Amino acid sequence: MRKLKKISLKELEKEAICLDESELRLYMGGYDPNDCWWRCIAYINSCGSNYSADDAMEMAREYYGYCGSTFNENKYGFTGSSSDLNSCFNYYFGSGVNCGSNSREVFVFNPNLMEGMGITPSGECHAVVITKHEGSVMEYFDPQSQYRGQITQEQLDKYVANGGKADFFRARGSN
Repeated sequence: MRKLKKISLKELEKEAICLDESELRLYMGGYDPNDCWWRCIAYINSCGSNYSADDAMEMAREYYGYCGSTFNENKYGFTGSSSDLNSCFNYYFGSGVNCGSNSREVFVFNPNLMEGMGITPSGECHAVVITKHEGSVMEYFDPQSQYRGQITQEQLDKYVANGGKADFFRARGSN
């Protein structure tokens, strides 16, 4: 039996193979950490069953191919305007989607201005799926973090009062 010797972190660092970020992405799949829009689109498209980073990348690849835009699998977070988001949403769901009784809409907002959602801001724009409306409460699901929560009318009013802008994109056939 071979005897292993203890080595220090410094020694390990000298012997370890280090990858830079671009090389690491080749092994990790090259996903964009800003794929929240695409994960929401994949979630709605599959009625909530397929919204992984791979699913999001495929939705983005298809849309950018349709638009004739260059697709970069290392950076494909949606950076368009509200009008561009609407065009993209209609590309996928213009003829509707039938996912039963749950609402299927995407809520795009600035997480820095929305208190109490349990979402850690990584920028000025984030997208979540609104899964249900009940009175003055909307239930949401964040396909990136797997977090479920609620947005109350009071939170939304405070958000707007703080200068927050929000866009809702709702698929036809949703309740």
